[in-house]
Amino acid sequence: MATFLPELSPHKKKDGTHAIMIRITVNRQLKRVPIGYSIIERYWNEERKEVRKNHPDCYVINAAIKAEIIELEKQYLKELTLNKVVSATSLQKKVERQFTGGSFLEYAKRRIERLPSPHTRASQLAIVRKLEIYLKGQDLHFEEITTEFLQEYRNYLSKVLGNSPNTVSSNLKKLKAAYNSAILDGVYEYEKVSPFARIKVKTTKSKRTKLSEQQIKQIEDFICKEGTMVHHAKNAFLFAYYMQGIRVGDLIQLTWGNIKGDRLVYRASKTDKERARIILPKARKILDYYHSLINRPGDYIFPFLKGKNKSKIKEDEWRKLIDSINSRLRNNLMKIATKLGIEKLSMHVARHTFADIARKKTGDIYLVSDALDHGDVRTTENYFASAIGEENDEFVKRVFDL
Repeated sequence: MATFLPELSPHKKKDGTHAIMIRITVNRQLKRVPIGYSIIERYWNEERKEVRKNHPDCYVINAAIKAEIIELEKQYLKELTLNKVVSATSLQKKVERQFTGGSFLEYAKRRIERLPSPHTRASQLAIVRKLEIYLKGQDLHFEEITTEFLQEYRNYLSKVLGNSPNTVSSNLKKLKAAYNSAILDGVYEYEKVSPFARIKVKTTKSKRTKLSEQQIKQIEDFICKEGTMVHHAKNAFLFAYYMQGIRVGDLIQLTWGNIKGDRLVYRASKTDKERARIILPKARKILDYYHSLINRPGDYIFPFLKGKNKSKIKEDEWRKLIDSINSRLRNNLMKIATKLGIEKLSMHVARHTFADIARKKTGDIYLVSDALDHGDVRTTENYFASAIGEENDEFVKRVFDL
């Protein structure tokens, strides 16, 4: 016997919603299939196993639930008729294959929808959309992905779009990951060597812009009109540098509730680790400026998200908003760079600069990696040793000569 019951995923997404799943049970084996919709828990009618009528898209979502169940039931009966061994896993794979219809593009998009990070979803979707532009509106089926096709696409990325070797390599790696995932899911099967196996792209070492301490001093001394976007961008850049290269997405979302005495305590969005960083005098001075303007615990420290309520904005839209703010910061930082004769200035340059100066002054690659919240020293250089709070305090004081 097989049962197919709708349910909410127990995992709560960052936007407060839960994915709607179909729970497949066959001979006590359980598997779940997402239907592609997520809702806030209060809209789910657990007794009726459906979306409540006060949800604006209740009819559409409930119809999708029924359609998914019908597809599963159809696949189950078909397997029984053919006297095949039916399992929850085989049904899950059959439905996945049915959904994509052999389309690599459809599978890749469906796979992206399941990724937990909105930033990762956005970056990988951009790679798929680049491929769609190359295909000029045509679909791409798995069997059409050959070594020759990939060679031609690699040349298109490099020679037509002018993508760097590292970008070309990254694009092909993401497509290869989707291709391999489809094979593991049973959506596609092949007997020969993977077409990606013979595709090689030479990568180059990325050139990361780093500033000297003298250039940091120039930025500190740069005079700009108080309250302007250039002024806020300057403060954000310096604060990121003083706070050990905090990522721009985390910095933008800091609230006064993140200030705990002499420390900034926040959860890094990329690694989901809690970070507790000592607030140095120069960073405190920037905080004092914004504290004089507004200082309620739930308010943002920097004014970039003023009036925005994260709980009322979809997760992907929130990520787009953060990216848009980062773009504005970069544009205004470049105004400072132009006047100071600095080649490039962005929030990420603050991160690179801290890392470079910290490495030169301390020679401790492990503490530098920990300060930057890297998960592997190979990202910083070859690692990993986690630093406790007191070690980090002493480390950062050495960096800033305190």
